[in-house]
This record gives sequence, structure tokens and C-alpha cells, in this order.
Amino acid sequence: MAEKRSKGHFVNNNKKPRKQGNRLGLHSLRSSTKGIMVTANFLDYGCRREVFSILDDYCDSKSEKSPDKTEEGAVSADVTDDIANEIAELNQKKRRFEIVDTTLSNLMFIAVKDESMDVTKLVHTILTDLRETKQRKTRFIQRILPVTHTCYSSMEDISRT
Repeated sequence: MAEKRSKGHFVNNNKKPRKQGNRLGLHSLRSSTKGIMVTANFLDYGCRREVFSILDDYCDSKSEKSPDKTEEGAVSADVTDDIANEIAELNQKKRRFEIVDTTLSNLMFIAVKDESMDVTKLVHTILTDLRETKQRKTRFIQRILPVTHTCYSSMEDISRT
């Protein structure tokens, strides 16, 4: 007769417990963070892509309206200087938004890194533009809500805010 195999042969006893939360290497939500809460239909990755493209579009259009930009009519003598300046601008451009892990499906929190940016104005301009143009720019996003301040659920933190 064949030898009887031990239970360890059939069942893997060395399994490590699953890691909870922070599944995509995302940051956790901290107190006193402002951002945008987004709900999705069913596909998180599609919603994430849409949110970042919409936010970048509206922030770029907002920055183009500002008078800080130099005139396009001024032509520099050296093309390499222009290219070097554009590369330097691209390197200085940092990420304005950061996705925060909520460990919930179909719910995302996008933190705004720029403290000078007004989240409520940004969401208001996005929604009014969507209402005025009556064009559908999203497929997966259900709701966009501005969050001006976050805190822990203790009476001290709530009274401070």
C-alpha cells in the first residue's frame, strides 16, 4: 500500500493573511485634507481615468485664462532655448491631484495638493459647464462632491473644524 499523505500536503498551511487596504499603493486619508469625492458606476479604473482627465482639463483652462502667461507672438532667436524652457516647465509641473485609498468599491477620494485651489469653485465650474453645454463628458462617473475639510470622528476634532 502507498503511504498515507499528511494533511499539510493537501492544504497549504503556510498561507499568509491577505493584506487589507492600500491595495494599489495609494495614500491613506489624513485629517485636514481637502479634495473631491467621486462615485462610480462599476469600473473604478475608468472612473479614475475620467476624473483625472476632467480635472486636468479644467485646471489647465483656468490657468490659460490667467494673465501670467507670456505672449506667444514674441519669437526667440534660438530654438534650443525655447525647447529648454518648455522642458523646464514640464519638469516643474507637479501632480496637482492624488488619489486616496478608501477601501470601498465605486467610491474615490481625490486629494488636492495645491492649497490655493478652491475645490468648491472647481466642482461648480465643471458642473455648470456640463449643464450649459449639455454634452456628456463622462461615462463612469455618477457624482462629484467637493470636500473642503476632513477630520477624524471625535468630538474634539469636529468642534475644532
